[in-house]
Amino acid sequence: MRALVLTLLMLALVGCAEGVGAPVAAGFDSAEAELAEYLEELHGTAREFPDSGPMRGRLGLAYDANGFAEAAAATYAQAQVLEGHEFLWPYLRAFAVASGGDLDEAVRAVDAALAIDAAYAPAWLQRATWLLDLDRLDDASAAFERALELAPRGDAAVAASAGIARVHLRQDRADEAIASLEPLIARYDYPQLHRLLGLAFRAAGRASDATEATARGKDAPPLQWRDERREATEDHVRGFHGRLGLAETILQRGDAHRAASMLESLRESRPDDRTLINNLSIAYQRRGQPDQAISVLRDGLTTHPDYALFHFNIASLFEEAGRPASAVEHFARAAELDPGLVAAHERRAMLLMRQGQLAAARESLEAMVPLGGATSAFHHAAMIAGSRGRWPSAIELLQRAVELDPAFTRGHVFLGRALAEAGHHAEARAALNRADDLGTHPDDVAAARDRLAELDTDTS
Repeated sequence: MRALVLTLLMLALVGCAEGVGAPVAAGFDSAEAELAEYLEELHGTAREFPDSGPMRGRLGLAYDANGFAEAAAATYAQAQVLEGHEFLWPYLRAFAVASGGDLDEAVRAVDAALAIDAAYAPAWLQRATWLLDLDRLDDASAAFERALELAPRGDAAVAASAGIARVHLRQDRADEAIASLEPLIARYDYPQLHRLLGLAFRAAGRASDATEATARGKDAPPLQWRDERREATEDHVRGFHGRLGLAETILQRGDAHRAASMLESLRESRPDDRTLINNLSIAYQRRGQPDQAISVLRDGLTTHPDYALFHFNIASLFEEAGRPASAVEHFARAAELDPGLVAAHERRAMLLMRQGQLAAARESLEAMVPLGGATSAFHHAAMIAGSRGRWPSAIELLQRAVELDPAFTRGHVFLGRALAEAGHHAEARAALNRADDLGTHPDDVAAARDRLAELDTDTS
């Protein structure tokens, strides 16, 4: 919606600082009147004070905040000439040019910012990320290390450590990546780290471990970190869609209270907007108001009854509220409306397993097979069955898991455990022998053999 027609108009150099040029004009024809008026106002101020770096930079911030990246990059460059000691102008210009794909120029721009302030960790972290994308691996590693020195804790530290692991993977050093990621996950159990660990396991030839780790990190968004200086653009967002996007960003940063307030205000003008409704529900949930979250989605379903995401999210809320029947109903509807929504099939299956409805659960699990992720789902369902002493069900589910992925070591291990508990000791030994042959979880195999020995003794 912000991708509006961009018009770059260089006006006459009357009254402008020598070598800088007139302010760039863009967005005056925006369909959102508030935004168009705001940009014209700032542009007029920049023309009135042509030698002012802050005024030119403020115009750049407004272009940046509202999606006019090309105009923002050009305006930041002008502000940098007028106010060469200001970190923000080259730093924010780096992001604007990177959005257009010019990562080499983005690195040069962030280097200009770091020449002004070399102690800002997010700048090093972003520089490292772009260097990695440019395949400048040694430079990227050094920049990630510098970011970690400046920010040894928190999300920036996690992103820097993950970045170093990514460099190791690109350098065919999978074992080093694994060695760094496993203790990191012990401290920060982020799905993004599991996904990266899955890549490292796969590169190291540990297919079974890779399957499990990848499942834990499935669909995880990229790692994010707080960048307070980049947030300087936020005060310049204007228009419904701009503010809606900002509220979503703030929600992703964890400030559910501020996001909810913004979204409530926006809802007054567009109460039926699907993105707004969904984000407002999430905001209510995250600030501990599940009833309000459900109510918002119910309102949304009145207007958009066939929107799969509303059904999925209200099902999740019903599950958390201890209303499994309603959750199952809405997960089923979400899967019906969007058959590729893997999580809807899986969540429905696990709820049905807990209710003892194996046949219905199996139906949802089988629907996942062509979509991916079914191996770990069958395994998870089997663990639920086993925890309730339903060993025949657990055996059936685990047999399907290892059929789908014969290299799934833990599947064979737990199949052996389930067979042993069900009294099928010869079959249990065969399953554990297959796990032994794969050789990736010797401790789990040993523990399973110990349990089998106990059961042998009990029956002898």
